[in-house]
Order: sequence, then C-alpha cells, then structure tokens
Amino acid sequence: MALKRSAFLAPLRSPLQIPLTRALEELTMTSDNSDTGCGFLCLPIIRKRKAIDEKAAKEDAVSEDEVDLFEEDYERMLRGNNVVIPGDDEFDEMPPADEIEELYKVQVIDKNRQKVLFRDLIQSKDHRRHVVVFIRHFFCGNCYGYVKALSQEMPLNKLEKLRPATKLIIIGCGDPILIPQYIEQTGCPYEIYADPSRSLYNKLGLAITTAPPPEMPRYVKKYSLSFMANLMRSFELVFKTGKVSGGPIVQVGGELIWIDGELQHMHRMKNAGDHMEVSDLIKLMRRQERELNRREGSVMTKDEGGGESKRNSFQRVVSRLSAIISA
Repeated sequence: MALKRSAFLAPLRSPLQIPLTRALEELTMTSDNSDTGCGFLCLPIIRKRKAIDEKAAKEDAVSEDEVDLFEEDYERMLRGNNVVIPGDDEFDEMPPADEIEELYKVQVIDKNRQKVLFRDLIQSKDHRRHVVVFIRHFFCGNCYGYVKALSQEMPLNKLEKLRPATKLIIIGCGDPILIPQYIEQTGCPYEIYADPSRSLYNKLGLAITTAPPPEMPRYVKKYSLSFMANLMRSFELVFKTGKVSGGPIVQVGGELIWIDGELQHMHRMKNAGDHMEVSDLIKLMRRQERELNRREGSVMTKDEGGGESKRNSFQRVVSRLSAIISA
C-alpha cells in the first residue's frame, strides 16, 4: 500500500512547508460519503528533520534524495507486519500472557515529560476498571473528534459512578511536548501520555494503515471541526510547535479495558476512523457490570430514590419458595 500523492503539492518545497503537505495529502483520502466538510483530514506530522545546508536553504528546495527517503519511510511502515488485512477475524484477539507481561515494562511519558511505567497506569488497589485509548498522531482530526466525544459523553463523574469505578487514559504516539496543548484544545479531562517510540503500539500489534472507514463515524460527524477550521488549526500548530513530531500518520490505535489489572477487552482499529463509538464503549462496560454482578451472585437494582441496593439472588429465591410452601 502506498500513500496517495497530489500533483498540486509538488511546488511546496521549503522545510517548514514539507510537514504541511502531509496534512493536505490526506485530503485525497477523504471518504466520498462525508457530509461534515472535515472528511478524514488528519492534521500534519511535524517530523524532526536535519537542518539543510545554507545553499539548499537559499534555493528553497529539498534534494530529491531527501524527498525519496522521506516517502520511503512511510512506505516501509506500510509494508510492515502490522498492515491491516481486511476481514481478519483474529484482529481483536488479545495478546498471550507473556506478551502482556512485556507491555507492563514499557515506559510512557506524561505531560510533564516524566516517565511512567505502563503497569502503574492500569493496576490499582481499589478494584478499578481502566480504559486505555490509543489514538493516532496528535494532529489527527478524527482522533480529535473522538477525544471530544469521550470527554463530553463520558465525564469523570459518570466514570466514577460505574461499577467498577472506571478510569480512562489516552496514549498518543507523538512528542509529549504536545500533550498540554492537546488537552487545552480538546478539553480532555483524562490523563494523556505519549509513547513516541511506539513500543506499546508495536507490542499490541496495532495496525499500520491509512485506509479510510467505509462510512463516517458518529464521533467525526458530531465533534470534529469543519474542514477549514481543521486546516487552519493545522497551520497554527505547525508554527507554534516548530519541528515537533505529532506521530506517524500511518499508525492507528485502539481501545483496551483492564479490570483488576487483567486485560478483559481489546479492539484494534482497522482503519483511520475505526475507534469504538462511545455508545458502544458504554454498552460494553454495562455488559461487564452485569457479568460482574452475575459472578458475585447478586443483582444491582435501582430504587425509586435513585439509590443503589444489592439483593442476593439466592436469598430472594429461598424467600419465594418459603412463601409458596407457607401458602
């Protein structure tokens, strides 16, 4: 699979403009059934590049060799083992136990550029559920909409009231220096970490692809910015952040759920807009709650005052039998 190239982008040759072409190129991959105007525009990767010599700078050009290497890097990634095979039924299989143990040794970086063991993010002493969302690059318009959707539809107070109490974490594959600005732009209330080496992405087998989804996701329709606003934000971020990597545009993510430190669910994205819809994620957590109640032999009910009470199912059956016998 090779990335599409647009002929009209050829004149954009300056070192600062090169990253902008990446964002514009993704316009060629916009879904035909887009009705929001933002399509599947993914904001640009601002790759760290070596400074070109003074002569090349004066000519305002990049050598053909450098351009070829730049493009080959993406083509190499697309040829890797993680390229999506459509219809692969094994795509959501969870890693074996030994590979999960290796995950726990990986370090991610927080907004203060401090390293944190991944193990510490998903294990707790209070029997919590941890939802870990892996996004694409930090300039991705699709993921911007997804994080906005999560923030609006799954606020912290609602997560805390779920059973078990739930914590949501977001991990991106770009430079951690972008995290504070990403939090500000998305209004994200969750903790965000960076995995610029993509160690977690690789160990989890998260896909390398630029394929658009077959239809526009709800979170893109409702929360992504308009086409022009998205484009202007991409230009703004380029000049604000300089030559900082947002992460590879070909890397996609997924959603994982741990309960009591044990991986219970995994969804790998198959295309650039394949995050689990927030409504589906909530339904899944509700099913997990019911299953947890079933295993504990109890049923969670709501009384008229909105309070929660537990009634042991075995005792309820015994009481009914006693009433029948007495009658």
